[in-house]
Amino acid sequence: MIVPLILALSAIALAPRSIADLYDSDRNDPATLDQAKAILDKLSYGADGYFFACDMQSNNLMHPRQPELVSCNLWDINGTNGSPTIQSLIKRIRNGGGFERYL
Repeated sequence: MIVPLILALSAIALAPRSIADLYDSDRNDPATLDQAKAILDKLSYGADGYFFACDMQSNNLMHPRQPELVSCNLWDINGTNGSPTIQSLIKRIRNGGGFERYL
């Protein structure tokens, strides 16, 4: 089980590295945000691994596998185990970040 975890953590580190130049530019204009979303949209790892983006109000900004979710508020989305997925992710971010497991 340790090898898949290491691979997942390596893949997770890929996203911030991929948009580091945009982040470091301190630009927050729509074109820069669109560029970051386009980069993240192309990243994937494994059969089920991809990156999506929501704002802190749980509005979906980018989802490569379910584009119909873009612009939707995902606050009430629950994982397969019934836990509130987006709410848990936002809570983790507000508490300083870290790893949040969801299904």
